[in-house]
Amino acid sequence: MTISDLAAAMAPHLDHHVIGIRPGEKLHEILLTADDSRTALELDDRYILQPQFSFWSQEPYMTDGAKTVADGFQYDSKNNSDWLTPDGLRKMLSECGVY
Repeated sequence: MTISDLAAAMAPHLDHHVIGIRPGEKLHEILLTADDSRTALELDDRYILQPQFSFWSQEPYMTDGAKTVADGFQYDSKNNSDWLTPDGLRKMLSECGVY
């Protein structure tokens, strides 16, 4: 969800003014780095970062349809294609009994 969409969902009746990027502010967040992709598994709705312990078994996840990600894969907000909308947020909160 973008910050402007979050503001629209929280206060749709208020004016919103874009002031630009502030010092130290990031435009994109890296959620899964290329280094982490070596141990990452992908499920339909999430990624699993596995620990690098010899006793760790990925077997339970593989039966759930998990697959390994490509070498060097990186997941970040810049290449995300699944954005939450203001209506989607309100629906989610309503289903949780919050809104």
